[in-house]
Amino acid sequence: MKKLYLIVVAFAAWATFAMPVVVVEKDAPVYENTAARELAKYLGKIALPKGSFEVANSAGSPFIHVGKSPEALKVFGLKNWDELQMDEVLYKVDDAGNLWIAGDGTRGTLYAVYDCLENEYGCRFFADDDEKVPKMEKFTLPAPGTKHRYAPFFMVRSLHYQQVMEATDPSFPVKMRHSFGGNDLPEWGGLEAFIGPRHVHTFDILIPADEYFADHPEWFAFRDGKRQNLGKFSQLCLTNKAMRKELIRKALALCEKYPDRHFISISQNDSKKYCLCDECEAFVKAHGNQTDLLLDCVNEVADAIAAKYPHIYVDTLAYQYTRQPPKSVMPHKNVVIRYCTIEQRQFFPLQAPQNQKLHDEMVAWQKIAPQMMIWNYLTSFYRYTAIHPNWKCIAPDLRFARECHAINVLEQGSWNHGGKAADLTDLRIYLVSRLTWNPDLDPEAIIHEFCDHYYGPGAKYVYDYLAAVTAAVARHPECPDTCFYPFCDHFLSDAELVELWKNLFDGAKSLEMDVIYGPRLAIAALPVTITLLEHPALFDKDPSKRFSALRDVDPNALLVWCCKVIPLAKLDVLHEMLHKNDDSTQKWVDQTKAVYEK
Repeated sequence: MKKLYLIVVAFAAWATFAMPVVVVEKDAPVYENTAARELAKYLGKIALPKGSFEVANSAGSPFIHVGKSPEALKVFGLKNWDELQMDEVLYKVDDAGNLWIAGDGTRGTLYAVYDCLENEYGCRFFADDDEKVPKMEKFTLPAPGTKHRYAPFFMVRSLHYQQVMEATDPSFPVKMRHSFGGNDLPEWGGLEAFIGPRHVHTFDILIPADEYFADHPEWFAFRDGKRQNLGKFSQLCLTNKAMRKELIRKALALCEKYPDRHFISISQNDSKKYCLCDECEAFVKAHGNQTDLLLDCVNEVADAIAAKYPHIYVDTLAYQYTRQPPKSVMPHKNVVIRYCTIEQRQFFPLQAPQNQKLHDEMVAWQKIAPQMMIWNYLTSFYRYTAIHPNWKCIAPDLRFARECHAINVLEQGSWNHGGKAADLTDLRIYLVSRLTWNPDLDPEAIIHEFCDHYYGPGAKYVYDYLAAVTAAVARHPECPDTCFYPFCDHFLSDAELVELWKNLFDGAKSLEMDVIYGPRLAIAALPVTITLLEHPALFDKDPSKRFSALRDVDPNALLVWCCKVIPLAKLDVLHEMLHKNDDSTQKWVDQTKAVYEK
């Protein structure tokens, strides 16, 4: 067996056991070399306080084999690697004590390394700035016979947070098992990206109005007595046969450019201005609804793609006016229905009575769609710093997505420079990442493990906060808030808001001299502090008329405190429609200051 001895983990002189050597095939792809280096790095941290390495002779020593070699295929009892499901991971200790690690595709082996480190050695990758690597007084490999094989149910796991999508450390999205977005570096396994420059609202990419409208206005939606050029918000005339022919040509050209990818989106633009021409109206009347018309077009594109690229799924939207299932036109076998839960009452699971309509639609879609994708929402896009107590929904909603045959999930949070300030962002990223990888994990156990490590002595304040906000929502089953609500007045009284702020803020102040936990708890307290300042009526000019917890509080001093914490949280954008260069946080500071100077 020809191997490259990549890194040898060296141990202290007192070690009395053989030194395991991390090896890969001589011609292993770059991502398997990365996986081997990552494993050797962390085993070095586990076994040696100083994490030092040296090259040594491995004769007679147990070894750790990383990657999809012919020998590994035999060890795992597989006929070929195509037997593995997408991103499936494996590791096994043979009878001789050697550890074998491999996985599907370009990221599976990397995922398998992290699974091994987590399961066998207790490593945890909590955040982009925090991880747990236990030490062993006497390092050992797992016992012979140890084996692990796991295939994630969701083929693609997308987490739209700035820390993941724009990670400065390319290993972080991989440790989070995030397969779409973030870095696209070959050495880190690349991405399971959509075909083309955009993963949604692709009519504008394939048939852009700026390019086609002048010569083919009949390809675009007819409304108010004329064809509409609305730029990137333009919708297509889906019954136009010439437009469909060009749509197919453009889609096939993209598939030819990215033949190794698995998903292409053929989806409406982000507006409700669908076509009302006679032909489109007649089709809808004859067949059912706007979803029928969309699927009739998408199915034609999907058939053309299936003929040349049978491994590629064609994604389309069940969103806004196409959210309801069709009446007569069923999606073809390579079509993925991307159901968007944007109208969900955010603080209640999709299976709760408050979301009965969405639940019923998803069940109906599940019965006719070969596979689905779920686009879910985790924040308030109106105000990223809004208190957002949807903690009891994340796990149930992912399990329900699995029941609905979702092979692809996208969890959208404060994706455009909301930093760490969107109501315990780091906890959300960790929780959602663990659950999209394995929805059967216990969310409460995940939360407690994270908080105990990440917030340390401040964890109790975070627990109290979480308990308070989830209890408040439970008391208000009528709460109407979606992912576009601005404040918390529907579920928190003024007195509850003040108490919530005081407990978390006092906790942050108590740890402000702690260089590790102080900044983390300050960031945790920032959203509720901003929310408090956005209720100026609570700061009456006469302190005796305020709640007792606010009588000695100067709102201007609180604002100064916020100004110190905002850079730590990397909070550049307050809501989705803004951009980093809009200076929205500074404008908020100036406006708030003006309010309290009156």
